[in-house]
Amino acid sequence: MEITEELIAATRVNILDLLRLLSDLEAQLDYERTVRIASVPAELVCSWFDDGYQPTSQTFQRAFGAAERAALAEFHSLFESACSELPNPLPGLMDLHKHTAWGRICTGARRALAQLPNAAA
Repeated sequence: MEITEELIAATRVNILDLLRLLSDLEAQLDYERTVRIASVPAELVCSWFDDGYQPTSQTFQRAFGAAERAALAEFHSLFESACSELPNPLPGLMDLHKHTAWGRICTGARRALAQLPNAAA
């Protein structure tokens, strides 16, 4: 697959959008109301681990500078650790919001966004 500027930009936008969603409990509730899927908590987790965070991808590496990749790696590590503390299977979104581990994920996503230029857009 050819790595185009459009693909690089889309990769960046997708990660930023996902971090914004992970950082905002109200946005997560809106997502649940808008997108009718079986499990929003599972979707949020899988979106990061299965689809979003691809640090070895050339597209990902071109979409983010070295300092940004370090911030994303730090968030990924926090997310991975916090997920190990969550129940399996994941509870519903309202119950998930009560977990301190999910609170750490939301805070970590905000911290990562703060380290990425133009993330507030």
